[in-house]
Amino acid sequence: MKYQGTITHLSSSGNGVLKTREGKTFYVLGGIPGEVVEIIAETNFAEVPVNKIIKSSEHRRKSPCPHFGFSLGECSGCPWIEFSYDAQIQLKTSRLKFLLEKNKIAFSKPIKVSPSKDEFFYRSRVQLKSDGERIGYVSRASHELAPISECMVLSEKLQKKISSIKLDERFAPPEQYRFSLVEFDESTKEITPNEKIKFSQANQQQNEYMKSWLRDKLPKCLSVLELYCGSGNFTEVIGQKVSDQLLCVEYPGQALETLAKRNIPRVKTLGVDLNNKDSFHRIYDELKIFDLLFLDPPREGFESRDNFFQVFQFPRYIAYVSCNPLTWSRDAKSFLAHGYRLKEIEGVDQFPQTSHLEILSLFEKDV
Repeated sequence: MKYQGTITHLSSSGNGVLKTREGKTFYVLGGIPGEVVEIIAETNFAEVPVNKIIKSSEHRRKSPCPHFGFSLGECSGCPWIEFSYDAQIQLKTSRLKFLLEKNKIAFSKPIKVSPSKDEFFYRSRVQLKSDGERIGYVSRASHELAPISECMVLSEKLQKKISSIKLDERFAPPEQYRFSLVEFDESTKEITPNEKIKFSQANQQQNEYMKSWLRDKLPKCLSVLELYCGSGNFTEVIGQKVSDQLLCVEYPGQALETLAKRNIPRVKTLGVDLNNKDSFHRIYDELKIFDLLFLDPPREGFESRDNFFQVFQFPRYIAYVSCNPLTWSRDAKSFLAHGYRLKEIEGVDQFPQTSHLEILSLFEKDV
């Protein structure tokens, strides 16, 4: 059935919200606030593409990518690619402001989202799929491959690597799998199907910006506890602020081993499962008091925060790098309830052409 209406705002997942005069709500893929559109939908609250634009936004542009689309066989990995880049930054800034207001998190300074220097050709790593005959991404909400010959967000080095891939029997999907995994970064010398590579930040320019922000905002400390340290993306920067000890905690494995081998001064590593409530007692045995807690958790956020506060005295500062604004705001409310205030915050656009928003923040305990 066809419906028409005005897109009023964006959902938390970055889709346009359309409320019709029939009282139905739909989430419009690639819809820009202010646009009047026609959609085709069968059920209320469906996620649907635009069928027809009746009144276009001044911020809409033609996609420069030949593979972009929301249909089967098309790639929707860059759902905001038809938004001007200025509009993308404005929308992400508005989202960050809304999160603070909605959750009653006080912050008196201007809210900023740092744009990426390059809105295209910025990614230095990629994960593709192959059915043995084609290579590409998986189409939205399907098991269909969207074959590609190029990708607008991959660096020139990665583009060349894609062009050099010669599909053979090695790329055939393993038994019981629909596709083979094809993962590589700029340093990969030989692309081997179904071989995972070690994690690294995909947008190196923005990663360096985040490190610079932390150098500027983090206070000097006697000791620091870093949770979810990975292989130490931020550890060296944190270490520059520490005069005694920096305890870095991560799930036991290759990432923590990599960090230990770097021999960063004053750094000690500890391998524990942070989802296990007893882990904080093990951490306490290694470091009982510290000035700053540094967090860089996965999208699920700091789920074990209650266990943490039951074991430790409150540090004066909490620095929190988040890749999920929803779990950041949930955790921030918990920090405020324990007597902290938001001292610094900034958004970082790690992934232009998407709704993804990275958050850098620093909380201070009221004394």
